[in-house]
Amino acid sequence: MCHCVSEQSLLDPRTPAVTISRTQALEYSDSSVLSPELQKMAADELGEDSRKRDACLSRLRNLIQAETGLQSRLDDEFLLRFLRTKKFKVEVAFKTLRNYYRHRRESPEIFTGLRPSKLKHVYQANGQMRLADRDPQGRPVFVLRIGCWKPSDYDYYQLRKANMLCLEHICLDPAVQVNGLVCILDCRGWGLQHLLAFPISQVRKTIDLLQDCLPARFKAVHVVYQPSVFNVFFSLAKPFLTSKNINRIQIHGSDMSSLHKHLPPSILPEEYGGLHGSFDNSKYCQCLYDHEASFIQDMKYGYLK
Repeated sequence: MCHCVSEQSLLDPRTPAVTISRTQALEYSDSSVLSPELQKMAADELGEDSRKRDACLSRLRNLIQAETGLQSRLDDEFLLRFLRTKKFKVEVAFKTLRNYYRHRRESPEIFTGLRPSKLKHVYQANGQMRLADRDPQGRPVFVLRIGCWKPSDYDYYQLRKANMLCLEHICLDPAVQVNGLVCILDCRGWGLQHLLAFPISQVRKTIDLLQDCLPARFKAVHVVYQPSVFNVFFSLAKPFLTSKNINRIQIHGSDMSSLHKHLPPSILPEEYGGLHGSFDNSKYCQCLYDHEASFIQDMKYGYLK
């Protein structure tokens, strides 16, 4: 039985899944150039056209260059992540970009030495990946299996670093910028030992990052296999969540037929009643390792210390 925080269905289950190859799902071309399908979506949903895009890019660059102490990337591909996420509202996009760089400056425990090669032991726990296929509305799906985390092997900060790199990589995808992102939060195996190892001070910091800093819109979060202790964690997080994001959380428990009303079995691993084989993040993580040079280059930007 699905106990939905939101009473509205976020997806039409009758819509066929949008499938793409595994390579296409993990590697992205220049996001400043959209496919014809995404061009239409961007025009319909965001009001994007070449004239508006160029004008907004110019205004955003001017705001960034006038910001004291900020050394930001200024290329189209990077700036469009923020403009598309905020529907080309330039001032709002600029605020999000500033929040993004401020969060990096204020979170050295996460962003210092942030690179995939230093986190292989986290990824080898098979706890996170982007699915190869998109949902019925063409949105990428990110799965986080928090029960795979063993606090005795590595701490929360290393887990968050690993997840941060996944999100940075996913934000490169034009489909995320235009359509948004869907998440599955798999709580199977998550218990009191994880809750005790989670720094309480990081609850708000993590939520602020997801809500106010990243150039991504989380359109739905599907929680599955949650234990009773999940309610304790959710009660800690809920005061910091916007009402819009609370309404996007769907609680399914172990009822995979409930999940399938939103995400069809054709795109899901076997662990969620799907047809895509067992959950295996090895190919996805290899894409992160291959992208390491770009991650290192990106970390050179930000507010001056």
